[in-house]
Amino acid sequence: MAERIVFEGELDLEHLNLIKALSAREMYVEELAQIAERDERIVITGADVGAGGKIGEFKEKYPDRFIDTGIAEADQVGVSAGMALNGKIVYLAGFGPFLALRALDQVHTDVAYQNIPRPHRQHPFRPDLRRRPDAL
Repeated sequence: MAERIVFEGELDLEHLNLIKALSAREMYVEELAQIAERDERIVITGADVGAGGKIGEFKEKYPDRFIDTGIAEADQVGVSAGMALNGKIVYLAGFGPFLALRALDQVHTDVAYQNIPRPHRQHPFRPDLRRRPDAL
């Protein structure tokens, strides 16, 4: 049997506070915001993704370039497809299961069937269904 390790006193973990890493979705939205500074065609549509984290910063900085469709992923895809047809570069923000499955008919009909050009991108920010105030 392995010997049990016991720490006496306080464990010094102060060095770990020096590193503040961003999550992948925070880095993603931060990069989109930097690209949006140079290209006014960049737009994000969201399906009730909240206002916290980096997405909230994007919404504050570019209020006319973030469209919240509410809990309506199918509508989000349709709105995004229409914007892409009019020259916008659209990024869709939403919960993975809903964006991938609930909106599949719209992806087929509104995007693939109409042969929408490349400026239409779907990137689920949350692969699961958990919700946090700072989720994006």
